Amino acid sequence: MMRLTFLVMAMFVLCGMGAAQKGGNDIPMFKLWRTNGQLITAKELPAKKPVVLIYFAPDCHHCTDLLKGVFKEMPAFKKATLVLATFKPANELRSFEQTYKTASYPNIITGTEGNTFFLRYHYNMQRTPFVALFNAAGKLVRTFDKEPMVKDLLPAVKAL
Repeated sequence: MMRLTFLVMAMFVLCGMGAAQKGGNDIPMFKLWRTNGQLITAKELPAKKPVVLIYFAPDCHHCTDLLKGVFKEMPAFKKATLVLATFKPANELRSFEQTYKTASYPNIITGTEGNTFFLRYHYNMQRTPFVALFNAAGKLVRTFDKEPMVKDLLPAVKAL
């Protein structure tokens, strides 16, 4: 019985790892809950517009440092939709939204995936912040697995 349990667990882990590492080249079909309770999916993103996906934690200083830099350089990000996704609860995200006045940026969408961790598993993320850039056709151009600097993001975003 123990051997069967181990085999089943190993198959589950291996299947999950394959899906996470595969990732895919299209914008993943995520679901995020906005702080107002609305659900937004990848299908609802503006069509034919580049997407900058930033997976972050509102209480992570590396994440907030990155996002402060993004907010300072917002004109360079204006042509893209910025999806700020987290796994943290809506109340923590709401506090972040209020602190950084994200509603004042029409190209920013914030939301939590809660404990589904779909995006986290999809990209096999090990840390935050994580950034993925998609062109206007919705194809993955580049990911930043380690904490990127805004100066490193700017040329890549401009090229989208």
